Amino acid sequence: MKKYILLILTIIITTTTFSQEEKEAFKSGEWLRYKMSYSGFLRAGTAILEVDEKDLNGKKVYHTKGSGWTSE
Repeated sequence: MKKYILLILTIIITTTTFSQEEKEAFKSGEWLRYKMSYSGFLRAGTAILEVDEKDLNGKKVYHTKGSGWTSE
């Protein structure tokens, strides 16, 4: 019985310890590029999303920029 209690306590402690890690979703300088098309073969355009970290009134903020264009 003591082995089961020790096992359960070990599982609870390890899950609570590792679940508290805070990871960033994205970093400054990252970008995503999308190629848009109709049914996979007829190109429609391209879109780019960019993230930059800036200072605004002494606080760190993320400046996101989206741009896109159609195919010719």
